[in-house]
Amino acid sequence: MKNWKEKFDNFRTDLEFLESIVEGKARFFIFKCPSGFIHKRRSSAFYKNPWIADLNSVIDKESYVLNRLKSVHKDKYTYDRFRYTGYQDKSTITCRLHGDFEQMVSSHLIGNGCKKCLTDDNKVRNVIRAKEKFILRQDTS
Repeated sequence: MKNWKEKFDNFRTDLEFLESIVEGKARFFIFKCPSGFIHKRRSSAFYKNPWIADLNSVIDKESYVLNRLKSVHKDKYTYDRFRYTGYQDKSTITCRLHGDFEQMVSSHLIGNGCKKCLTDDNKVRNVIRAKEKFILRQDTS
């Protein structure tokens, strides 16, 4: 029998090898990434690109996504009502200022957030621009 742990460690020393399992004709590696999430990845895919440890391979997808959302948005939102059903599906997110809203997980992961906050920010920017234009007109006359 091959030493799968040794073979695995030759590719990625930052991942903790947990076990190697066989399902049908495919072999899978179970491993833990530095952030603590458990991943399951087909060994053939792992050898082709050993640097991918992402949403597709993580076992507890909801925890993984929540961790990523919190790193993107810090403390601006709470995720008590958030349920991960898919990358392109909508889920409930709570804005600390405006309350609950629904948004696609993929959209929220790239930095989009509460539309009411965006509207408020735009109003503030428009007021600042208007004041700057008024001051410039006063200085030129």
